[in-house]
Amino acid sequence: MNETYQEVDENYKVFHATFMKYLEKVQDYEIESEGSSIQAQIEYDYDLIVGYPNIKNILEIGMNMGISTATFLSVRPDIRVTSVDICSHDYVEKCKAILDQDFPGRHTLLKGNSLMVVPQIPITEKYDLIFVDGNHKEPYPLLDIQNILPYCHEETFIMVDDVCDAYGKEGVYQALDQLTDENKIKFIEQVSAEDRGWAIYRKVFA
Repeated sequence: MNETYQEVDENYKVFHATFMKYLEKVQDYEIESEGSSIQAQIEYDYDLIVGYPNIKNILEIGMNMGISTATFLSVRPDIRVTSVDICSHDYVEKCKAILDQDFPGRHTLLKGNSLMVVPQIPITEKYDLIFVDGNHKEPYPLLDIQNILPYCHEETFIMVDDVCDAYGKEGVYQALDQLTDENKIKFIEQVSAEDRGWAIYRKVFA
């Protein structure tokens, strides 16, 4: 990560050091990942969580290398993350082990297809932030977002990754359009950086 204006902030310096410690360990494995967060998204995630101290319990659909996971966990010690990942890559387990070393007792990995695993989470569990970054092809984005709605409270942020032409045309755009039209979710904001993009929504409560 390059230096940014945020590094003058002492809290950001602690976050940056914690996150880089994780990243360096992951890089030692020389993992060839199918995708990961870019710097702009990491900084956005940091700003979001700092700006909303009520964000403490996070659900993540798609862990991969754990870059977003480590980002969330590095912001504050009171944050817990539950990740759902199909674990089709060996490195997911390796990254999970590093997360447990760096953030003991604060991360849970639920292994399996998100469409099967998420509905098994107790309905009493509610999350403050839900990050959706699973399979981007139809019908998975639609089904993933539908499945996480019961786990939202009125202040839950739903962050959907790859809301961009490069990665979102095969299912992400369609899912968000349909659920917005059905008044299931409401748009908050969208951010673009490089060839990537992500968007924030909230669940619509009757």
